[in-house]
Amino acid sequence: TALQNSLNQHGCICATDGVFGSETLKAVKRFQRAAGLSVDGIVGPRTWQALGVQTSGSNTSVSRGAGRSGYTLTMVATGYCPCYKCNYPYGGKPTYMGDIVQHGIAAVDPGVIRMGSHLNIEGYGYAKASDQGNAITGNRIDLCFNSHAEALRWGIRTVTVTVL
Repeated sequence: TALQNSLNQHGCICATDGVFGSETLKAVKRFQRAAGLSVDGIVGPRTWQALGVQTSGSNTSVSRGAGRSGYTLTMVATGYCPCYKCNYPYGGKPTYMGDIVQHGIAAVDPGVIRMGSHLNIEGYGYAKASDQGNAITGNRIDLCFNSHAEALRWGIRTVTVTVL
């Protein structure tokens, strides 16, 4: 929400709903372009600084942390399951890292979270960053559940992810 408020104050209008969705991503890229920053959609220290947001002592200073551990991200989390409908056209195949698709597997953007990282996800528990997906870019994470019904119950929510 702090990010969205700052973007709106800088004329890069987006909904102030606390969800880093496609509209917020587009607003971030517009702001980065206008501020002469790298246009990657990742809200790192330079983007926060250009927005005029003090990040010392808050979780807003972290966004792209591939290759590091011990940091926390706020991410939009969706649920999926091993079924063919959730994994089209890869149903029945292993994850990007070769693991079985089951509870405890997470699909991530490898530019944000390094593949193979161990994670603790608010409301879900522990997972391994073992998969990727076309729609999983930026601060998005897709969490595997054992059944389609569990994945649907999870829906879409904003969570805190700690990279261990």
